[in-house]
Amino acid sequence: MKGFLDHRIVKATICYVCMVCLVASMLASILSIWEVLGDAALHKWLSTLAVVFFGSLFFLGLNLVFGSMTQSVYPPESAGSPFGDRMKRAKEFRARL
Repeated sequence: MKGFLDHRIVKATICYVCMVCLVASMLASILSIWEVLGDAALHKWLSTLAVVFFGSLFFLGLNLVFGSMTQSVYPPESAGSPFGDRMKRAKEFRARL
């Protein structure tokens, strides 16, 4: 898959952000069980983490959408890419047959 930004970096960053959000929400839940956090603080903490979690997943989806849109404008078989060179040679080979 190709995104607007480098998809490997985006996926890795979002994976870490989601992992931190999940760990922090588990920590908030544990602190709530032990009655260290009040109800208001717990709700604010979990709401903030949920917004960051789902916002980063939404960003991942947008990156894929804009990446596919740019591929339709700039085809991936550009002359400078190794994949484009292979595709060009394959077309030439088929033309000779």
